[in-house]
Amino acid sequence: MSNTTAALEIPVPPIDAQQLLVKVSHVAQNPTGVQSFDKNVFGDGSVFGCDFVGEGDRIAGLIWGGEIKGVGAYSKHVVADQRITASTIPLASATAWLALFPKKCLNIDRTSVGLFTLQIAALYNFKVVSTCSPRNFEFLGKSGATHVFDHSDPGVITNITYVAPDLEYIFDTRRVVLCTVRPGKANMQNVTKRTNVTDVPVWTAFFKEHRYGDFVWPLESGTIKPNPVVVKRGLGVIEEGFQDYRDGKISAYKIIYEV
Repeated sequence: MSNTTAALEIPVPPIDAQQLLVKVSHVAQNPTGVQSFDKNVFGDGSVFGCDFVGEGDRIAGLIWGGEIKGVGAYSKHVVADQRITASTIPLASATAWLALFPKKCLNIDRTSVGLFTLQIAALYNFKVVSTCSPRNFEFLGKSGATHVFDHSDPGVITNITYVAPDLEYIFDTRRVVLCTVRPGKANMQNVTKRTNVTDVPVWTAFFKEHRYGDFVWPLESGTIKPNPVVVKRGLGVIEEGFQDYRDGKISAYKIIYEV
């Protein structure tokens, strides 16, 4: 039996002294939400949604939607730790930051994490070689890629080797080659034993206080730009957005739901 979405009235989540209650105005769709829903990771009655913006002492934040029963950003109110909301770093950019710096790993393609990885790497003077579909060449070039190649071109490896013979880091946000953004190091069975494989689930950022102060200024100045967005009205169309993800229709933009 397949999982189903439902719009239900649920109690407002209780808060403690270290948390804030935020009235959600918009929530972004992330692959982790669709994957957790499809696999029923947290069981019946889960509320998903991670990146949100709304009214409160802070205006945006990141939570692990579904982890705590009844708490997720796909709702009118959400509880968040005030230190996390103060960081102003959403899921995609936090994952990119964790991947680039603690783990030192660099296929950008069309993903949100890929876009933030590209911009952060360029900000820190990395020479970035990216692969994507041809329709996104110009977009990634403007975002900081030094060279961009068609990921479906049989000669793509030769082309990359030619422009970057001393390639040091590989970061794959889709098919998971060396540094994976999927927990559990999934799909890594065929990697050579000489390769050090790491994974960077964004939730590792929650286990101690992270503000990433230096990251706030590039966001405010526009040096690092968020994804283009497609806004869908109401939580009732979440299943439509989930299906767009399953069908591979989302490319170089992020779906936002207006609550």
